[in-house]
Amino acid sequence: MRNPGETARGGGGGEDDLLSALPDALLNHVMSFLRAWEVACTCVLSRRWRHLWATAPCVDLRLWGGRGHLRPPARLAKFAYRFLLEREVSAAVDTLRVMSSPVSFSDYEEGEEPSPQVVDYSACDVETWIRAAIKRRARVIHLTGHPEDSDFPDLNHVPIISRHLKHLKITGFSLEDRTLRQISCHCPCLEILELKCCLLDGREISSTSLKSLTMV
Repeated sequence: MRNPGETARGGGGGEDDLLSALPDALLNHVMSFLRAWEVACTCVLSRRWRHLWATAPCVDLRLWGGRGHLRPPARLAKFAYRFLLEREVSAAVDTLRVMSSPVSFSDYEEGEEPSPQVVDYSACDVETWIRAAIKRRARVIHLTGHPEDSDFPDLNHVPIISRHLKHLKITGFSLEDRTLRQISCHCPCLEILELKCCLLDGREISSTSLKSLTMV
């Protein structure tokens, strides 16, 4: 498969630089600070980097949250499917960071310019990415509500069921009793649960493995 961030051939013909000589574990750590589309761009740095994106353990698809990042691709949904679903089959997704779907273009008045952060992915896309990360044995999942959406997104159609998940952070979502019960009963290794600015519609959160619970 052609690399998702590749627009032209180049960059891979010369000798590897000192950064490329670092071990994979350290390079993966460096890439964990980048958005997914920035990770994809590293494929043109040198021959060593050409396929590293396909095994990057951290997949960060957040649009907001930090200055100095490149703008996301205009067709983010298509990019994310290729980056997350067409990576190396054996490569686990250790960490997924994703933001809920943004405000629809239809929500803007005629002649009003939408934010450049409003792009073409839906709640169904986000749900698919979460399922893919859980299937790929994700240990850390961070979910954030889109700042331009006045409604609280929910996880009603995503089964939060995983024996690998250790850290779950959810910000700005509506969590019903069914989702809270899944987190409590079907994530036997969950150690850290952070619920920030969430609407909770459930009776309790109970877990024998939980070491840290944050609710603000």
